[in-house]
Amino acid sequence: MNRIAWRSSVWRYTAMYTVLVLVIISLLAGATWWQAIRALQHQQEQTIARELAQFRELSEDISLSDFQRAVYDRMRLFRRVMIAWESPDGMVGNLNALPESVQPWPQVSRFIIFSPSLIDHSRLREVIGSRIDTRYGPVVLAIDSSELDRVAARAKQAVALAMIGAILLASIFGFILSRRLFRRIDSINRITQEIEDGKLSARLPVNPQGDELDYLSDRVNHMLNRIDDTMHSIRHVTDSIAHDLRTPLARLRLRLENLLIEQPEDSPLGDELEITLAELDQILATFQAILELSRLEQGASHRHFETLSMRELWQDVIELAEPQAEEKQQTIALNDNDDFQIDGDRSLLFRLCYNLLDNAIKYSPEKSAIDITINRHAWSIADQGSGIPDEEKQKVFRRLYRIDSSRTLPGYGLGLSLAQAVARLHGTEIELTDNHPGLKVTITFPAQH
Repeated sequence: MNRIAWRSSVWRYTAMYTVLVLVIISLLAGATWWQAIRALQHQQEQTIARELAQFRELSEDISLSDFQRAVYDRMRLFRRVMIAWESPDGMVGNLNALPESVQPWPQVSRFIIFSPSLIDHSRLREVIGSRIDTRYGPVVLAIDSSELDRVAARAKQAVALAMIGAILLASIFGFILSRRLFRRIDSINRITQEIEDGKLSARLPVNPQGDELDYLSDRVNHMLNRIDDTMHSIRHVTDSIAHDLRTPLARLRLRLENLLIEQPEDSPLGDELEITLAELDQILATFQAILELSRLEQGASHRHFETLSMRELWQDVIELAEPQAEEKQQTIALNDNDDFQIDGDRSLLFRLCYNLLDNAIKYSPEKSAIDITINRHAWSIADQGSGIPDEEKQKVFRRLYRIDSSRTLPGYGLGLSLAQAVARLHGTEIELTDNHPGLKVTITFPAQH
């Protein structure tokens, strides 16, 4: 993965936790805002109640003129407090009328007033106040609530900005976390792909922090070590058997060949000896292929690389395999309109191409067509045989593995193993796909500079 997987579990979990944190922050901020506004409102209500109570007490203790003086003093002292007193001589205060919607004390209500004498230029204003009856007439006291409204609006704005900041921070954190995690996953995917391609010596990276991915990578590495050891043991046993038996079998073949020479032409034993020699040659060829496969898997053929033309190589391969195809009345067509050159070992690539063409001839019916196409940095060979089931396409590259439908034909299941080893030695892979009917084998080589 070379890009951020926006639908990945990392982003889902990040989004889920972000939403959860935002909900918690919203609830806490909303509760805090509501408590703060309620505290300010309660403070205003307490101020109104205290002032009105003082006016009632003053009306009981002082004269009318002193009460009027007290009303003016309160107006000068509290600039945002509005007072309306309906005195026996008329209205006194900074309100020219008593609003009818004002609730009597101790109830507090909001109402609209018209006052051109307030601090700012607004004539209509929403205030919070109450009314009380005194000995010298009713008194209405109100406090401008615009300041409280501004505080509430600023608090809402602050909460909104905090939410936006939290979303941005959570997104940035999720992006950074995803990038770091995806880099590690990319590394694991790349190495597992190498392991899948047959490089069993590759190991997953284990970082010092020792998190769950490191623990998983460590366990996978232990498993790969066990598999690698087992594979090495199997290959060592196979190679040892092939190496140790090749010499005595070669001696046995020499004795049988000498015995065949000594037999008269019409001897029935001679026919049996020829059949035995043919079988023995197949066994020796199998052992030789096993040893050659081991050398290829160890990369022992790099020193023989040279620049090769795929068109010329395939022409030589077809020339060698054509007699075999003619026996089954098969046609081999080479479409080489886009030839290319690669650096490789000619003998190994010849062996690779011949093995695949030999399989196509062997498993295709009589009078069928085999098409070889050379494209840009790639070539393919398509036959009209029985093909290979999807579940068997990877298994056929194993040593000595044969599918059930091919067990009646000559061979020991090493041709595709050798072909794959040669392909990997040249930095490419063999791709098997369906030809409908038949099998299509494609090899794409890296571009040469």
